[in-house]
Amino acid sequence: MSKWYKQTLRQFNLTLYRGSKNQQLASYSGSGLAWKNYLQLTIATEFDCAHADLQAIWQQLLSQRQTQFCGEVIFLESIVKWNDTMLMRWPYYLEINVSYP
Repeated sequence: MSKWYKQTLRQFNLTLYRGSKNQQLASYSGSGLAWKNYLQLTIATEFDCAHADLQAIWQQLLSQRQTQFCGEVIFLESIVKWNDTMLMRWPYYLEINVSYP
């Protein structure tokens, strides 16, 4: 496994917003290797749930020892309606703050 994946953090805070920081949906924090629990996020939607893969964001943060990520993340949701499946793309705003030992 790559060096970034073994990185231990002093602390991290992850906050997810609907739109551009209008409405906070979720907030997570932790330390050590707990950040690995947030390589993927699933959120409830009005239909079912949507998923986002955050591995590339974490990899960039940790391999370059950055302390913050702020930006739009696309969550994907499969919706079945009248036996037709559609893939919906929902934009959310994500902030991750990291501190290293």
